[in-house]
Amino acid sequence: QTELAGVNRVLSAAAMTYVAAAASSIMTLLYFLVRAGLLGGRDD
Repeated sequence: QTELAGVNRVLSAAAMTYVAAAASSIMTLLYFLVRAGLLGGRDD
């Protein structure tokens, strides 16, 4: 029982690393899209 709870905690932490990596990748992609003027640019 205790071991199962520990395994679940580790798996949950591992899943959160994937979520954090995905969020970081999305933010980096948005940054480069904005820098390239493809997203959120002003009409100069």
